[in-house]
Amino acid sequence: LTFKLMFNRRLYWIPDAMPFMNLGKTVYDPEFQVDKLPDDLALRGNIALEGLTEITERRGQVAKEYMSALYGLDGIGIFQPPKFASCGYLRFPVLLTDEKTRRYILNEGHKLGISGMYPGTVSGIPVLKPNLAEDLQDCPDSRRIASTLVTLPTHFGVKDSDIERTVSFIRKNLKSGLRKNTTIKETKWRKSLTSKNI
Repeated sequence: LTFKLMFNRRLYWIPDAMPFMNLGKTVYDPEFQVDKLPDDLALRGNIALEGLTEITERRGQVAKEYMSALYGLDGIGIFQPPKFASCGYLRFPVLLTDEKTRRYILNEGHKLGISGMYPGTVSGIPVLKPNLAEDLQDCPDSRRIASTLVTLPTHFGVKDSDIERTVSFIRKNLKSGLRKNTTIKETKWRKSLTSKNI
C-alpha cells in the first residue's frame, strides 16, 4: 500500500512534504553500512521485477507523449536518442534556455512531479572534492546542463491526463518566460540543443 501511495501523482505532495526523504536532492554520503537485504525487501523486489517489462514499456510510452507535445517549442531542448538505442526513461529530461523560467517551473511544478534532479556538477559538490582528481577541468557544458535541466515523471501510474496537465503547465510558463527573457543568443542555443547530436 505504501509503495502504491508513493507513486500516486495525486498524493505526491505527501512524500514531497517530508524533509527527511530528501526528494529532489543529491545527497552524497560514503559512510553507509553494507549488509544483506532484509527478506521482506527482497520479496518486494522480486514482485517488482515481475512487472519490469510492462513498467519499462509504459515509461517509453509516456516519454513519447512528452516528446511529441514538447518537441520544437521555443525555449526548450529535447534530447534525441540514437535510433538503435533503447532508453529506460526513469525520468524524461528537457533543457530550458532560461534559468528564471526553470526556477519558476520547478517551484510551482513540483506537485506535478517535475524535478531539477541535479543541483550542480559533480566537480561542484564540496564533499566529493577529496575523491576527485586534483587537476579536474572546469566543465561549462555540464554546468549549463545542470542549471537548465528539468525532468518530468514517467513512472508507472502516470496517466494521459497527468501528461496533459504537465505539458500544459510547461507550455504556459514557457510562453510567459520567453516574452520577457528570450535573447538571440538563447535562441541559437535552443537550436543546438534540439540537434540530433544531443
